[in-house]
Amino acid sequence: MRLLAGLFALSLVAACAEEVPDYTHETPMENVAFSADGWTQEDGFADPDAVYTVAVTLIRVDEDPRSFSIRDHWTREILAGLGSVDGLIGHSVSVHDDDGSGYGDDDRWAWTYTVWRDEESLGAFVESNLHQEGLPELGPRITDFSSGRWQVEARLIPEPWEMFWDRLEVR
Repeated sequence: MRLLAGLFALSLVAACAEEVPDYTHETPMENVAFSADGWTQEDGFADPDAVYTVAVTLIRVDEDPRSFSIRDHWTREILAGLGSVDGLIGHSVSVHDDDGSGYGDDDRWAWTYTVWRDEESLGAFVESNLHQEGLPELGPRITDFSSGRWQVEARLIPEPWEMFWDRLEVR
């Protein structure tokens, strides 16, 4: 009888446990180099005096390998839909530092760097289905989060990743 009660309790706990999506069969995310409409690495933007809104987001997920795959899955989903987002100028993603080891030798970190026509375009994206869809899966996996927004002249884009630590720490 105790065995039956124990099995029932175990099945109840399992039924109530959070179901974590598993995208580990998908290829892990790699860095995405900066690209933008009207921008080239050699010449920058056609109007170097234009001022754009930049948004940087830094997230760190928990140690569960499924968390990496959830982060990577939803990052790819957003990247696939960015072409139809009004006001997006450019973007890049970094999941590994220069030696490929992750920030501070911790592969649980990821950065996004986006450039927007203006603050209103960025705000519309943040509230959009494209951005919101993955948050129920990704949100509970995030252990650290930091973000910042600022205005920057086109001639300075893309900014070096190293600058973000200082900008985000000031906020």
